[in-house]
Amino acid sequence: SFHRECFQSKFDRKTHPPVVDLIAANLNDPTARHLMLLTKNGSALSLLFGTKLLKNDNTVVLIGSEFPDDRNELHLVTQINQVKLAMAKGSTVVLLNHDNIYEALYDVLNQRYLCKTDAVTGETMKLLRLAIGSRSQLCSVGEGFKIVVIVEQDHAYNDLDLPLLNRFEKQVLYAEHVLSDKQMGICRSIYKWMETVVKETGLPSVQQVFCGFHRGTIPSAILTSVDYGRKEKTNSEIEEDLKYLFSLMALPIAMITSPTLSQENQTFFEKQSHFG
Repeated sequence: SFHRECFQSKFDRKTHPPVVDLIAANLNDPTARHLMLLTKNGSALSLLFGTKLLKNDNTVVLIGSEFPDDRNELHLVTQINQVKLAMAKGSTVVLLNHDNIYEALYDVLNQRYLCKTDAVTGETMKLLRLAIGSRSQLCSVGEGFKIVVIVEQDHAYNDLDLPLLNRFEKQVLYAEHVLSDKQMGICRSIYKWMETVVKETGLPSVQQVFCGFHRGTIPSAILTSVDYGRKEKTNSEIEEDLKYLFSLMALPIAMITSPTLSQENQTFFEKQSHFG
């Protein structure tokens, strides 16, 4: 990892500032660079809102896609106009997998402000240039304006240009970064339970037993169970929630062959609507 290469030691989360605190510090600092979050499966977007780092009433979310009609110039102009309006209001703009818009925002990301003083009020207005191809326009910038770019970690490492990456403060954000030490213990306990289930089924991996399972599944399930800390639950209650949830994700063959799994959901074959 980056930390091991630089400091010749393993990263210890207990001796370093929590990622959530670092992100909050950036969002609350008007002089900080714009923020890029490297994540997996787009999980950073729900984490930002779930932890209240971002609020719905002051955030504009723009999501990119690979559909042809979403990559033409008309759609791009529409998206940039939304950025322009958010700039003027001082809102936060979240760009999720939106590679085709970055070129228009280079001056914005560089924070190359032009300052103009109103002759009547004496107030100083900050301006930034938005560009589309050969056309550009100076736009006003309200206090508190911030861009947050969310990209898949592998995509950022392998495909994005280094000059673009250098324009941001970068943080890696996964669901496990939001968990407390006790909740991390629950993660380990549930994964051991899953390994027992996999062993009983004879299937080759956890992914072969629980549909859609990936690295962030257990941490995300914990955060959902406690509503990001807004619900008070004991560790045993959280584990019960998760075991039942994962039993719903299990393949029927796993439910048949694993006693450990079947005892968590004895009505599995009765309540699954797709079994007819």
